[in-house]
Amino acid sequence: MYLFVKALALPPNSLILLILIGLVTRKWARQTGTSIAVVGVLALYALSTTFVSSRLMVALEGGIAPPDLTGGTGEKPDAIIVLSAGFTYETREDEPLTVDNFTLERLRHGVRLHHRTGLPLLVTGGRSRLQSTEIAFLMHRTLRRDFGVEAKWVEKRARNTYENALYSAEILKPLGIQSVYVVSHAWHLRRALAAFEAVGLEPTPAPTGFGRQSRIEVLAFLPSAGGLRSSYYAIHEALGLAWYRWSYF
Repeated sequence: MYLFVKALALPPNSLILLILIGLVTRKWARQTGTSIAVVGVLALYALSTTFVSSRLMVALEGGIAPPDLTGGTGEKPDAIIVLSAGFTYETREDEPLTVDNFTLERLRHGVRLHHRTGLPLLVTGGRSRLQSTEIAFLMHRTLRRDFGVEAKWVEKRARNTYENALYSAEILKPLGIQSVYVVSHAWHLRRALAAFEAVGLEPTPAPTGFGRQSRIEVLAFLPSAGGLRSSYYAIHEALGLAWYRWSYF
């Protein structure tokens, strides 16, 4: 039920539903129904352009900056936590699942940070009903196989960002580790940092995948699948942050 409601709340489904509501409403209230449908069409168009989607993504990244690794003053983190995103399918029959592009980008950034700081890595991510293997295990395998790096801790229970923080804290706090680097995409880190603070850890953002505002040109105003995809993630993150503030914080 949760996944169904979530799917309806996000574009393009939410906007298609709005358009359908408008078309049905026209039978009883022509002007009102037309207005609703037009709003849905215009919103779908706008969110499909990189002009709008890129600005939504950049807005989510406000206040998120790479960590200072120059050796300045202040307490430094004691571990690196890499958050999972999703999975995809490999063609090899013996290993049908692997990490998706988002997770791979985060792992790559975590490895770079590991090489620069020497700090141990924790990977976190459970599995959904569609998976036979926890994402954290896939991350651990990818680190070993593709980067030659070993994760010190593998957290396999988390099903969302808050649980990433909660179960990571259960592993690290008994070891006396409070301060951590949190590796994720820049647009995801506002919610992630709030989750880690809520469970009593001291997170330092280690962002990757920063967005850039598109230039004002004709192509920026043409709808595209990529533009709609970026808007989907931006709205998903904004709704997620609001939901976390209501549910967890």
